[in-house]
Amino acid sequence: MRVDQRVLGMAASVVAGLAAASAQHADATQQLGQDVVDAVLECGFARHFVPAALGGTEGTFLDACRAVALVGQGCPSAAWLASLAATLSRIAGYLPAEGQRQIWASKPDVLIAGSLLPLGTATETGGGWRVSGSWPYVSSIEFAQWALVLARCTDTGHLRYFAAPRGSYVIERTWTSIGLRATGSHTVVLDGQVVPAELSFDRDDLNRGTAVAAQAASHALPLEAVGGLAFVPPILGAARGVLHEWISLVEAKFGAGRLPESERAAFAETLTRSAGEITAAELLIDNAAARADSGRLTALRTAENARDCSMATDLLVAATERLVRTAGTGALTDVSAIQRLWRDVHAGASHVMLRFSRAANGYADALLAARS
Repeated sequence: MRVDQRVLGMAASVVAGLAAASAQHADATQQLGQDVVDAVLECGFARHFVPAALGGTEGTFLDACRAVALVGQGCPSAAWLASLAATLSRIAGYLPAEGQRQIWASKPDVLIAGSLLPLGTATETGGGWRVSGSWPYVSSIEFAQWALVLARCTDTGHLRYFAAPRGSYVIERTWTSIGLRATGSHTVVLDGQVVPAELSFDRDDLNRGTAVAAQAASHALPLEAVGGLAFVPPILGAARGVLHEWISLVEAKFGAGRLPESERAAFAETLTRSAGEITAAELLIDNAAARADSGRLTALRTAENARDCSMATDLLVAATERLVRTAGTGALTDVSAIQRLWRDVHAGASHVMLRFSRAANGYADALLAARS
């Protein structure tokens, strides 16, 4: 499915259809099919933020968010994989040039999984670090060629990211969430593996947006400005999917006479309000992505991005809840797409990067500082 990366959305529509067709099976077995994973990579998600010099696209956040949401309408787990494939490749772009060349030496379509949790330790040794730790919630790790983890240096206390190739870490199957079940967000364990210096970088580089060997605009942005954009598009897709399924279900009930015509006004209000909230969330996400694509951000505009992503999440949860409450008992069966998507919305919305209280504190501080 090799395509011109300028039409990522067109390629993503093919992935969306494939993923949607197997979404129920993926949810039941708690694993995406290899064909879906392959399609995500062939579509260009993993290469989307990879430096052009190494065959990457150096694409935009807006294109990535729209393509991820498209996939998420049928299978949010596949969309989660697609979004994090792009996100972790962007983060790997903060590695030194030699480290980047090691990862993308043969092709830019390399699946990297990772964790932003500082749950490991690293002891400096000749030419690198000896890394140990256990990192949960590493999505898509069973399909990944590399794991990117965060550990604290024992001598300085500084936090650094370390890239470890497949085979150097152990995977513990610990993911049992009720939603996004097929993301395979298992635990990665390193036990004293030596990671060379070229496969490591300081966490502050990512937080500040100061890559040492990447010139693309996407690497000049602080993590806070784009962190939410990695996680909210799959939820947008899932909420769209709930709305689509809800309309089909309700119309079928009216057509079969299972709902009286006197209830049409109530259902029209539910439809209109929920569709409006989903559209409002989409506009917030597009606005945040476009703001990120515009270039370097001030502290206030960075905080606005975090605000918009968390606000969009709240709108999507509210819309989904309203639709599920009015869908009827049949929508909650094990084979219902509505209940599966509903679970996925809540699982995705629980991510710390989308927590509204967190964004609110940062936005209030930035706004008041800008006014002083």
